[in-house]
Amino acid sequence: MPAAQAEKGGRIDIMQETEDFVVKPIGGSLGGPKAIPMAKGWRMAKGWRIVGWWLFFAFFWLAAGAVDASLSMTPGALTGIGGIGSPITGNTETMEWNPAALGETRYQLQFSVTPATLKMTSDDFTVKDLVEIIRDILSEEERRSLLDKVNDGFLTTGLHLRGGAHGAIGSNGGGASVRLHVDGKFSSDAVRLLLLEDSEGEGKGEGEGRYSLKGTELESVLVGDYFISSVYSDPWLAKVLHITGFHMGGSLRFFRGLDYIKAVVPGSGVLQIVKDSAGGAKRIVSGGNIVTYQSQSGIGMAVDLGIYLRLTPNFAIDASIIDLGRMWWFEPKLVNYQLFIEPTDNTCRYMKKDEKPVDMRLTWDPPTTFRAGMTGAVGQKALWTLQYARPLGSSGAGKGEWVFGTQVKSFGIMPLRMAAKYSEATNDLKFSLGLGVELGPLTLDIGTSDLGGLMGFGNEGHVSVTTGLRFGW
Repeated sequence: MPAAQAEKGGRIDIMQETEDFVVKPIGGSLGGPKAIPMAKGWRMAKGWRIVGWWLFFAFFWLAAGAVDASLSMTPGALTGIGGIGSPITGNTETMEWNPAALGETRYQLQFSVTPATLKMTSDDFTVKDLVEIIRDILSEEERRSLLDKVNDGFLTTGLHLRGGAHGAIGSNGGGASVRLHVDGKFSSDAVRLLLLEDSEGEGKGEGEGRYSLKGTELESVLVGDYFISSVYSDPWLAKVLHITGFHMGGSLRFFRGLDYIKAVVPGSGVLQIVKDSAGGAKRIVSGGNIVTYQSQSGIGMAVDLGIYLRLTPNFAIDASIIDLGRMWWFEPKLVNYQLFIEPTDNTCRYMKKDEKPVDMRLTWDPPTTFRAGMTGAVGQKALWTLQYARPLGSSGAGKGEWVFGTQVKSFGIMPLRMAAKYSEATNDLKFSLGLGVELGPLTLDIGTSDLGGLMGFGNEGHVSVTTGLRFGW
């Protein structure tokens, strides 16, 4: 069947040959792309520019087969109090930020489900900007104004989606979840190329139609995460140290790789497009390649380690390392894409050029995080916490987060959670909000780690919902 016809106007579309169907976004809907039986090949709809580019890579291969401290899965109660630590201990959710905190449990049996935790981040654009780009409701003047926000020459974006369940018998627990991590880095010229589809590139003064795409890259990882957790509590050592409680805990994680792709712009990264002075037809002078490394099978392991010291009945300190491990991907392949221009309508498309297996080692390191905190109680109904978290590795230097949060149970069955979070990476202050409901053994928690992002003007959109059953006797 003939390839799907692209709309006119010289925009950049991304297209991959398929056997008998096309995947394309419908009408700018936030629901994502849908598979529709159509002609061979596919293209991006008009509303998908920057966000659409990395969503294309992430979700197309799922169908086929700013930098912050990121814990493995943030349940609703944890998200509502900043997302990196909590004064609430003994619940199954505590295994995600410090497995040793489960040692303070008062439940013999508990089970919790976090159906979805969604987090969208950007260092320069707000959540409102990203949504408006996807919906394609911005004028050309508004799109040009967005380019001024790319301060350091690059735009970084991230999408993190998680969902899973936890269970525990006493202080021994386990769980399973599915995790999607998508992180992209775009040069300012790549942002210009994707935002202003009908305009000529300025390329930082390099000349008309010249774009510097060097450094633009994207990585998408989809894994299944399975873990078991246990706590060692030592009353004798606590007595020797003259403290109330001593707990050391650990979790062993097994990762099953479901999908991996890394896309980079090779070589000098310079794309030059010129327009014929007579007929107005465009042609590519140089550049236009995208190289992707892909795999649909992998395994990995990681550990979580933590210590929790309750110094007095109303005060505790703790520290933990989360997601310390590595994944290995098998049978990798290299897929090249080449930009070409349809001479009839000046439409630009990325077509798959070739595909071949490669003899190389693909690895992925989960977002390892170090965190520490102190918590205290004020009377019977109020808790407070001061937390610090920092991603480890070369990218983690100077990019920690500080959180001061509280939980108040003045409403009895409805605990209210609030927190202020300062990011060293972006030098901004965010506010978290969460609410819980406790009806006997049934609990429900919902929270957001950035209230401004939820309202559209923050750089982080993060929402999580958790429900659980807890029994003690």
